[in-house]
Amino acid sequence: ALGGAAAAARIRHCGFWAHEGLAGIGEVLVLLRRQAAGPGQRAIEEAWSRIGVRLTAHGHSFPAGQAIVQRLQGEWALACGREREGRQCLQRAVRSAEQQGMRVELARSCQSLAGLDSASPLHERARRLWLEMRAPAAVAAP
Repeated sequence: ALGGAAAAARIRHCGFWAHEGLAGIGEVLVLLRRQAAGPGQRAIEEAWSRIGVRLTAHGHSFPAGQAIVQRLQGEWALACGREREGRQCLQRAVRSAEQQGMRVELARSCQSLAGLDSASPLHERARRLWLEMRAPAAVAAP
């Protein structure tokens, strides 16, 4: 993920083909940030700052990427303890995914946002979306 973030930061022009690759790197960095402590955390934060710039540029050049960009930025903010910012980004991700009919990203965004409130109806919405898309049970369980 650290190497991928460094490589992604060097790419100046990328199209839709970079969408899931950037998302994958971002998701791994978010997971690492949640688990990291000590000196490893600095390397993860530096990698995020590099890919964060690329993610933002991707969202501007590829509007369908906005939902993923907003979701990842929200999850990163949550991993850093910035709940208000994280919630706002995730809400924008849900709206963007809804507007564009991006069901996978809508399910991911609902699941992330629902994680902030155990009584949220978004848990059920995410579960239904995964089931409608015939996602494996491990993915469908929020």
